[in-house]
Amino acid sequence: MALNSTKVIQGNIGAIYDLTEFEKSNGKSGSVIDFNIASTDSRFDRENQEFKDVGTLWTTVKAWDKLAQNVKNCLKVGDPVLVFGREEMKPEYEKDDGTVIPARPILVATAIGPDLSRKPAVVNGESASNNSSKSTKSSKTSSSEGKMSKKSSKKKEEPKDDLDDDFDLDLDLDFDESDEPDF
Repeated sequence: MALNSTKVIQGNIGAIYDLTEFEKSNGKSGSVIDFNIASTDSRFDRENQEFKDVGTLWTTVKAWDKLAQNVKNCLKVGDPVLVFGREEMKPEYEKDDGTVIPARPILVATAIGPDLSRKPAVVNGESASNNSSKSTKSSKTSSSEGKMSKKSSKKKEEPKDDLDDDFDLDLDLDFDESDEPDF
């Protein structure tokens, strides 16, 4: 009997595969996406006084429906993430060319987020430091300002910073390389 407990994996996205959309048996649409995470463990080498990588664990993650859509729209290869989910066994199967793929565990994600211990995230186009210093403008804006698109309000309200802004999404996961933690 298997216990159904939540697992957490911390790592970097190594590959994101195509989003698959399908019709569920109840007639509603669904979507699924798979991606890989590389988790590299390090140990401190006292002799050389430095950290050394001791191995990388590659994990396949499967996300469904809204979570799958958010992975497709918000994450990219190399992003540091935390993935919460339950582990399942993918059964052994044979490819068309006769190659046998052995059974292996996969993580079925229930929640995915940026790893803020390794990189700062940008949410709604603002870094966390900009969010905390601003007053909430929603209660102070007129009704016509409140109806502005995010793109136009972004240009008007946000100060420019040194973060690269590649996405115009609700959750923007661009990271500044200079914010790496020192060990």
